[in-house]
Amino acid sequence: MDKKTILALVLMGLVILLMGPYQKKRMSQRTAETAKQEQSAASGDTEPRSIPATPRPVVSTPPGVSSEPGLSRSLPAPDFTPAEIVLENEYVHGVISTEGGTVRSWQLKTYRGKEGIGDVELLAEKSRGLCLFIWNQELGAWEDLNKVEWKDRSTSDEVRLVANLGAGREIEKIFTLPPNAYHAEMRLLFRGFESGTRYRICWLGGMAVTEKNIKDDVRAMQVRTYMGGEVEKYDLKKGKPLHSPSVVGALDWVCLRNRYFAIALIPATGRESTFRVSGPSWDGVSCKSYDVFLESTIGEAREAKWTVYLGPQSYADIAALGVGLERAMDLGWRWIRPIGKVMLAVLTAMHRVISNYGIVIILFSIMIKLIVSPLTHSSYKSTNKMQEIQPLISELKEKYKGDAQRLNKETMKLYKEYGVNPVGGCLPMLLQMPILFALFTVFRNTIEFRQAGFIPGWIDDLAQPDPFYILPVLMGLTMFIQQKMTMKDPKQAAMVYIMPIMMVFFFIRFSSGLVLYYTLFNVLSALQQWLMKRHTLA
Repeated sequence: MDKKTILALVLMGLVILLMGPYQKKRMSQRTAETAKQEQSAASGDTEPRSIPATPRPVVSTPPGVSSEPGLSRSLPAPDFTPAEIVLENEYVHGVISTEGGTVRSWQLKTYRGKEGIGDVELLAEKSRGLCLFIWNQELGAWEDLNKVEWKDRSTSDEVRLVANLGAGREIEKIFTLPPNAYHAEMRLLFRGFESGTRYRICWLGGMAVTEKNIKDDVRAMQVRTYMGGEVEKYDLKKGKPLHSPSVVGALDWVCLRNRYFAIALIPATGRESTFRVSGPSWDGVSCKSYDVFLESTIGEAREAKWTVYLGPQSYADIAALGVGLERAMDLGWRWIRPIGKVMLAVLTAMHRVISNYGIVIILFSIMIKLIVSPLTHSSYKSTNKMQEIQPLISELKEKYKGDAQRLNKETMKLYKEYGVNPVGGCLPMLLQMPILFALFTVFRNTIEFRQAGFIPGWIDDLAQPDPFYILPVLMGLTMFIQQKMTMKDPKQAAMVYIMPIMMVFFFIRFSSGLVLYYTLFNVLSALQQWLMKRHTLA
């Protein structure tokens, strides 16, 4: 890497580091607004109440508990032994409990667990997926159906669970799982309910840590929504609980995500919803826990349909759903995303031919170098021309040191005479910046590199840092050699030694796939400089 590339990387790192505090400030402001809204919220936004699966209970108010409609309290559920029903295809193994009719486990057969053993599990121990609450106007509270027994009426093609709530009221949950897919279809049939009755679909307890690097995985845990063409992010911050305001609108999807996997709820009917997310104070270490609430009303058809995606943040898989869920992926800022998508498509296409992603990265780095080499060559030529006329510029500075206007005029005249563009050395590097940003984001976040090996015993996971620090050191050495080749000003000698050391520590915690790419890119850049220098001397 030459000095301009290094500067670009340093600036990129600073932007990434500063984005954290900026987002934290935004979330703090949102949390403060939320607290005010929650204090004045109507009874419909209060916490759910548990009821037994028997005819409507007689609600008695114990000492110290208000009988106002907004407040909740738990009531005992009848005794029964919950059963577990398996929902399975070639990609997933899901478990649904007859207690609450909720998802308790969802394992992906196509991905290994965080230690490379067993199938990856998306639900945390306390997670409860697709919980259901019904608003009881007579009681003035939410009926919690998550301790209710749901009778198993499943067939060979679908899981069917029925909850009898008494007074002629009955709800049926129907799950179907298409072949070779990560998403399930859920239908809700409401019998004995009035049109307009409110209900909530909830995901409680967030999702599981799936990666060996727990800190990075937990840091990436967020809730994201897509409404009105905009993605909104909700993130727990250390020492602060999260209570978002209720947001009403046409919801395209809500997504819980960690670094590589996602759980998304996608309404197929009745997109008009009220969304809210909450989470307890986070200690900065343990798994973030989110509770997501989606409120809708029962329509005239007494039926609601949802698509539930529980799978990898694989662009091809989630884009195939056709609801814009790919926007939940981290592919950089809006102006970077198109470049990132192209790079990701090229990498996956190459992998269909070459099974080893390490070799794919090597070939990809060669391809990128060939693409940007004209820009590098232009920058090199412009820099050389500037260095050739430096003695003349120094003479002008000495001659017109008391007349800045005349100095500027004569300098521009000199540039024109020798055909030198004063920004010619920087402009080609600036044009490469979007590519550098996109590369950094794609290599850091793509699931394709997860647990993908390169050299057994050394790099067994291109998504993890090099365990022996060999690649960061090699990257530093190649940077040192490249800078040594291009250094002409003795005053910059110290930077030749300082910058490679800084970059080694900067990259030491990055994924080995990313460091492998930049190491190869350094080698190719040094080779290009050597060839250009040789051609110039010839």
